[in-house]
Amino acid sequence: MLLMTANFSALSSFFKLIGLLILLIVLLFAASFVSKWYAGAMSGKKYAGNIKIIETYPIGQGKMIQIIQVGKKYIALVQTKDSVVFLTELTQEDLLIKEPVQMPRTEGFSEMFQEMLKHKKKPDKQ
Repeated sequence: MLLMTANFSALSSFFKLIGLLILLIVLLFAASFVSKWYAGAMSGKKYAGNIKIIETYPIGQGKMIQIIQVGKKYIALVQTKDSVVFLTELTQEDLLIKEPVQMPRTEGFSEMFQEMLKHKKKPDKQ
């Protein structure tokens, strides 16, 4: 009887562990889904397009110069962590507008997680 209780306890603990691992995986995928959904919802779809950041140039830690387009006007600003200061208004002729550089796509959480799992599964050769 005691042996049967010990086996049941070990089996119960094993199933609890498997259940918790499944719950963890579900939570990780849910977090990945919610973060992708939130990023898509906040990607500028709610704006009419009258304000555009043309260029940003860092000049120190937490400080940058920005050229923004508001309607048909171009404005140069200095932005710090605490304030935004107007520098000057620019004309179209003052600007050297180049084609935007396409930034490489960064890996999402699920891709990084899958890569981590691949490396974890490979046995170390010694």
